[in-house]
Parts: sequence; structure tokens; C-alpha cells
Amino acid sequence: EVYAFTPAATADYLIAIDTNYDSNLFVVTDCGDIGGTCVAGDEDIGASANESVVASLVAGTTYYVIVDGWNNSGNTTGAYTLTIDLAP
Repeated sequence: EVYAFTPAATADYLIAIDTNYDSNLFVVTDCGDIGGTCVAGDEDIGASANESVVASLVAGTTYYVIVDGWNNSGNTTGAYTLTIDLAP
């Protein structure tokens, strides 16, 4: 799934997902060029390995947060919670 996020303030943001499956988390600025516009990403191995990144985001810029499953794990979908907060 893909979510659009446009921060109101330029700052470091903590973007995290809490899942019950082996997930991936990416933040990009262009869904048509994911590899060329990736701002941050995380893919920890295992169903209990939740993903999180801290990214410096610019106010007024739209970022796309991509939540996906890891193909080789056998369990690539499920419920999750996505949070985006100012980084501590």
C-alpha cells in the first residue's frame, strides 16, 4: 500500500510500521522512479522485525510511504499500524 504524506514543517520524522508479517518500508518522492527517489527504507528479516526509518523531510514536499511484504517469507500481507511522528 502507498500513502502520501506532506509535512507541514521541515524536520526529521520517524516513520514506522508494526506488523505481524515480514514487511518492507520505503519513503520515496516519485512512485514512477522508486529507486532514483528513495529517501529512506528498511527491511528487517522476520515476521516480528518491524520496520522504521528516520528521514529528513522538507515542508510542502509530498512523500510516498510504501508498505509492502517480503516475497520469500511466505507471509506477505496482514494487519499493520503505520505511524509518522517527529523524530525524538
